[in-house]
Amino acid sequence: MGFSKKHQVDGESLEGKKWVIAGITMRAPLKTLSTRRMKEDDENSNSGNTTPTSKDSRIPEVMTCPPPPRKRRPVVACHNHTNMEFFTSPELDNLFQLLSKSK
Repeated sequence: MGFSKKHQVDGESLEGKKWVIAGITMRAPLKTLSTRRMKEDDENSNSGNTTPTSKDSRIPEVMTCPPPPRKRRPVVACHNHTNMEFFTSPELDNLFQLLSKSK
């Protein structure tokens, strides 16, 4: 709530009462509330709000997560590594000999 930047302006006199126009807005007065104290019987009674205690309204227990999946063993493609045979070609040997001599 702020004040208006308008200046106060004097008004006319009407029926002997002087009124002033101002740029300030007035709020309506607040309504009064009637309150009463609670009696001791009301404080101890169970008529108020309570937390539900039934099994259906309870928070469920925390479930444990399953373990992560195990890493699979690598698949061996060939089991006979000892019996590998390579062929020798005299032409291939001659090619490498020629390349090494040219350098």
